[in-house]
Amino acid sequence: VTSSQNKFTVHKNESNIFYFPPSSKVDILQSLMYPASVDIDFIDKNTIKLTALKESVEPITLNIGQHTLELDIETKS
Repeated sequence: VTSSQNKFTVHKNESNIFYFPPSSKVDILQSLMYPASVDIDFIDKNTIKLTALKESVEPITLNIGQHTLELDIETKS
């Protein structure tokens, strides 16, 4: 994830890895809030594994530090 505004399509029950390159030695992910419809695990201080637990009619927006992820969640066909 290299810009502050990002839009991704993810599939329900499929894990996705998002890496946020640090801009300095102390740049780590923090202030992470997310809805119950996604599961997030930290792999390291700049990488998360995100799994959508249910599909969404409207995009879900996640604010992760200085980054914004907009997720379209679909059922895999």
